[in-house]
Amino acid sequence: MFILKNLLTGQGEEASAHLEDLWKRVPAENPALCWYPSAGDSFCDLLLWARYPLQTIRAPDIFIRTDYDYDFFQSGQLKPGACYQDQGVRAEITRISELRVAPDVQYTVHPDFAIFVDHARPKPCAHLMDVQVKSGTGSILQPVLYFHFENFNWFEEFVLKRKMQISHLFKLAEGCSFGGNNKSVSSLYGFLGLMGCQAILTDQMVHFDWRLFHKYRDRYARHADAAFHLADLGEREMRTGYTMKSFSVERQPGPVSDEVMERALDAITEGSCWRDWETREEANEATNGGNKMAEDLRIRLHMAFEAGLKAEFGELAGEALRNVIVYFPVEGLGESALRTKRDADAQTIEGAIAAPAVDGGTMWLILSNTIASAILADIAGVRRWASVGLDWCGRADGGGWPATEPEWRWILEDPETYSELVQETKRLLGHLR
Repeated sequence: MFILKNLLTGQGEEASAHLEDLWKRVPAENPALCWYPSAGDSFCDLLLWARYPLQTIRAPDIFIRTDYDYDFFQSGQLKPGACYQDQGVRAEITRISELRVAPDVQYTVHPDFAIFVDHARPKPCAHLMDVQVKSGTGSILQPVLYFHFENFNWFEEFVLKRKMQISHLFKLAEGCSFGGNNKSVSSLYGFLGLMGCQAILTDQMVHFDWRLFHKYRDRYARHADAAFHLADLGEREMRTGYTMKSFSVERQPGPVSDEVMERALDAITEGSCWRDWETREEANEATNGGNKMAEDLRIRLHMAFEAGLKAEFGELAGEALRNVIVYFPVEGLGESALRTKRDADAQTIEGAIAAPAVDGGTMWLILSNTIASAILADIAGVRRWASVGLDWCGRADGGGWPATEPEWRWILEDPETYSELVQETKRLLGHLR
């Protein structure tokens, strides 16, 4: 059975009926899926696949897009009747329903990957859309599944962990840096073979992260027979000014080596001014003085440590301590600097409360001051800032802060234990001596 059937349910009777209609319309086993990461409110994937059908490759049955910025989704035009056009092809949303995502899917929007963390939903969700696509060759109703997920989180949960196959990849202007992303999905190109991809339509912007690629490869594809070759199918025109390149993905025996990856990156960026990725030698030099193996091991241990917190200490404690891992003020963790930072942030927080103008950024400062107090063994400070966090988490403007209420309550129930766990966590990570 197609694994998405076990992971999605309708939000109400009408949405459930809409979802059931989808399962009846697509193949029960291995439907062709097209993934468009950081899609925003764009339907360029539907428009371009309609304009440039690949004669030898099966067309997508379902179009999947991911984007964590729910604030943008709510303020945008993704509603019935919205239309999108490009050079003779027209796409119109005719139906939309909200879906629930199964609770065993681990949902996270981590600041290492996302800039506007406070724009995300507190819990995972998705929308199912019917989109009518009209072109010179006719009209077709296309199903679109819109997951409100950060790209890497979705890819790891659905593709790497559950081995869902993605037959088509569409990448365009994914929004690195100012668009809201800290990491480029080009770092996932190495898994085209593993995910069963047959075709890729992409811009030439590449910001490849060797350390991130090695982390996922070592964890999910170290011994997988997933090497591949990109066969050039030519350029595709878009009125946006981007040059899109299309490739078929040809599976080859053997694992995905760094050499395989470099050849793929060369093919995608050839003739482009967007070539922005480190060579392996540059990556090695930037990693502990060239000791890439030590850095890879550190990353894997970091991931294992983070993943084990919930298993060892429970859901609430684990989630609260996970935030401790990424807390590392620029000034360092010396006592004097830490107190100075906490006092300065306290003034910012108090000003926001007085306005009142408490938003996601303010909530991060409140969390930061809670952690700082725990590191300083200031139990009164822990109680103070956790109380403020509890008071405002349900009222902050933007983001998923209402869902953090149980964590604030857990901290307040036993601030001494929380402080001890925070300090030991930082010692284990080498942030405290």
